[in-house]
Amino acid sequence: MSSEIKKILTLDIGGTKISSGLVEIKKDGYKIYDYQKIETPEGKDDVINKIIEIAINHERNEGFEKVGMAIAGQVDYEKDIVKYAPNIKGFKNVNLKKNNQR
Repeated sequence: MSSEIKKILTLDIGGTKISSGLVEIKKDGYKIYDYQKIETPEGKDDVINKIIEIAINHERNEGFEKVGMAIAGQVDYEKDIVKYAPNIKGFKNVNLKKNNQR
């Protein structure tokens, strides 16, 4: 892959759905592909495992360089911690970066 092209795995984690897709950024614009939407599992551990599964599948199929995540709730960006996500049971003080580096 050319250094001018970047692939980013994007995730939108909500209480009812997790949306994911790849964004390919080029010098002349971007392309969104492999968009998927699934039901959000119940509970912190199941959500984390689903995020990891999504990332592994994308890595195997297309590969990516970075990950961007959106989640409703209180996030400490300096520490990479979701302090509280009210729509996901048990989602308090979760370090998504650490949990997804498996």
